[in-house]
Amino acid sequence: MTTITIKIEAPELAAAILELAKRLGSVPAPAEPAPPEPAPVEPSVRTVSLEAVRAKLTQLSEAGKKTELKELFAQYGITKLTDLPKDKLPELLEAVEEKL
Repeated sequence: MTTITIKIEAPELAAAILELAKRLGSVPAPAEPAPPEPAPVEPSVRTVSLEAVRAKLTQLSEAGKKTELKELFAQYGITKLTDLPKDKLPELLEAVEEKL
């Protein structure tokens, strides 16, 4: 065991350190903060890119289902894919996949 001896020649500092040590001895150590919980993710929310929807729409068109494609666009009140709000992309993608 190693012993370390420190000589402080500043009596005011030594007194302040001793007072602080006394006070800290009677104060319980702060508990470690709990790690933040991750935000819940809704399983029904799906991130879909415009390109992914466009690719599925192309498949639908190439499968000879242009009438269904026009019906979907009418259902969503759009004339082109970029008119669709981004939050509706997963819904449209699901509808297209059902028709394929």
